[in-house]
Formats: sequence, C-alpha cells, structure tokens
Amino acid sequence: MLRYRLHSLSGDNIVELDWPNPFPCPIQEEDNYSPSSSEEEDEESEDNRVPPVTRFLIVGSVSINGTLCLDNQYSKAELCLWNPTTNEFKVIPSSPILSIPYYRVSPVHAQVGYDHVKDDYKVIRSMGAFPNPKLPPVYFWDLYSLNSNTWSTIEADVPRSIDNVDVYTDGVCHWWGEREKHAYLVSFDFSNESFITTLIPSYVDDSDAFNYAVGRTLVLLNGSIALIVTHSETYMFHISILGELGIKDSWTKLFIIGPLPPLWNPIGSAKKNKILFQNKYGGLALFDLSNKTIEEICVIPNTTFCKTVLHKESDLPIGGINN
Repeated sequence: MLRYRLHSLSGDNIVELDWPNPFPCPIQEEDNYSPSSSEEEDEESEDNRVPPVTRFLIVGSVSINGTLCLDNQYSKAELCLWNPTTNEFKVIPSSPILSIPYYRVSPVHAQVGYDHVKDDYKVIRSMGAFPNPKLPPVYFWDLYSLNSNTWSTIEADVPRSIDNVDVYTDGVCHWWGEREKHAYLVSFDFSNESFITTLIPSYVDDSDAFNYAVGRTLVLLNGSIALIVTHSETYMFHISILGELGIKDSWTKLFIIGPLPPLWNPIGSAKKNKILFQNKYGGLALFDLSNKTIEEICVIPNTTFCKTVLHKESDLPIGGINN
C-alpha cells in the first residue's frame, strides 16, 4: 500500500512535516481499501491501520497565498484546502457530478490556480463517468471556486494529464497529455476559464507518446515552461523551452545532457539553472546546467515517487484569500 510523506526542503535543510487530519480517521469500505489476511486477523492493531497522515497527495505544484489543496487518496472525491502555517483547513464540498446515476464516477486529475481578475482560488478537475462496466467513460471538466464555494462544469475536449503533474505560472497551469500518439502541452487559464493546447513537435520529442521507456517532465526553467525528455535506457536528457502558448514552432531545444547514470527522474527546478533530480536510491540531487555538475542533497529512505511543490508561508486565513 502506498504511503505518502511530506518534507520541507529549504537550502540544505530537509524536515519531515505532519499532515493535517481534516477527514474522519477510520477507512470506510467505499474507500477501495482491502486489508490483507494478516490485517483481518489483527484488526485492532494500530500497525495494521493506515494512519491518516499517509493518505494525502498535494494537488498541483504550488500553494496559493500559502494555501495548499490536498487530495484524500482513500476517498477519491475528497479535497480540502490547508494552510500549513496556521494549520487551518477547509473541506471542499462534493461536486454535483458525483451524484450522476452512473456505474462509477471518479476524478482523473486535478490542478489548482489563482484567478487574478476575480481574486479567487480555483481547482480544475477532470472527472470520468462510467455508464456501466462494459462502456468507456464519459469525461467532464469540473471547476471549483472558493468565492462561491461551488462546482461548475466546463465543456472542453482536451487531453487529460498523463502523470497528474503540472507546472504553474501567472494564473495558468500546464500539463502534458497525449492524443492519437501525439504529445501536447495543455494549459488552463484560471481567469478566463479556457484551455490552450500546444503540439509538441518531433524535433523536441520524436518518441511515441505511449513509449514508456521515455519520460516527460515539465518544469519552470528561469521563468519559461521547459520540457525534459528522459531516455531511461541511455540516461540522456533533452531539455526544450516554449516561446509562446499555442505555437508549435516556438519550442526551442536548449540542452542535450548525459549520459548521467546517477540520475533517474527530474522532478523540478531550482534557481540559477539548476534542476532537481531523484535517483533510484531515494536520493535528491541538483544538476547545474551551467557547469554540468551534480550536487547531492539528501536521501529520503523507501521512496519510489517524488513531486515538488513551491510553497511560501502566509498567515492569511483560507477564507481571507479573496478578501
């Protein structure tokens, strides 16, 4: 079973943090959790219960005015807002889409952002509704507004996120998706509530979008949207930046680096042309694009997946984001 841990990384310091507990502690039957045989034999043992601190993922790649959005992984429709500085949280109400009388309705991915026109915190979420087990799902885009504390539906036929990882800048979140074996950058503007798709051309990424030996990671590199294409078999990394949204030919390939066997998975960027990598042993390292050096930062034991979230502390209450 997956367990999620939260760490703060600032400079050379890394500290494990506590998750909040906004939801009831017991794991309900509808949470898709099935105990093992040993757990069934010892249901009262705390070691055989999943503690609430391990069941969250952070939605998106940034905090908005110090507030993060959390996804309860054991109840796929539950989201909440959390300010780690004040430890205040607000449970987001359920979407009306969840009441559709289908066989199953579940979220596919979610991202967060700020509407600077209406001074509003918003969540955009892709939802898959299955009419019955034998039919393909029907997809919806669901949008939450903190100002109104309600959900609304957006009609749009755009690729969904492949890996549920995004980058965010200036009120727009971006993710990569695929359609008909082509890779796209998909962008959502939280102010005008519209999507923009940008084809990723072959001179940037000539691999089939379904080739899982090739990894694709979006990062912000010196303020620009950058795509890192990772060739796991050769440990080579191709880095390109986008000049203008919606313009396929505005992609520019900047670097081809490697082979770098010590590094495995790019998970974010840092200041001064540095990219944060995770290696196969749970370690984190910074690769400096200027002088091609690797700086080992730390090791997080028993880690198979990492994501980075930019967070700036704030004492602003959640209800006061839009005041």
